[in-house]
Amino acid sequence: MNKKQSSELDGNAVVARAAKKAAKSLGISSEQISLILGSDSDQSTYTERALKLIQLYQALSGLIGANTDHMRAWMASNNFALRARPLDLIIQYGGLDHALAYLYTHLNSP
Repeated sequence: MNKKQSSELDGNAVVARAAKKAAKSLGISSEQISLILGSDSDQSTYTERALKLIQLYQALSGLIGANTDHMRAWMASNNFALRARPLDLIIQYGGLDHALAYLYTHLNSP
């Protein structure tokens, strides 16, 4: 393994840890994390989805504050605009992107 590959693996590990920490704050179980992130055998997709999960945490935190109880309640509640509970939605294909777009829209509105 060369130096570049080693630093990429280290960076991916940091992203994975941060995503798992964000998921814990959002009330996402280990099984749900696996469904959201997919297999770590496809490192590129895994890291991309982990970064999106971190972004979801940051966007939600920006909207309602870093109160984990409020964040978990939002994730577990039916959302009329999303037509699902965010927790259920982000497990589905494209759901993480949809929830993230929804949060960004609200972050950027006056």
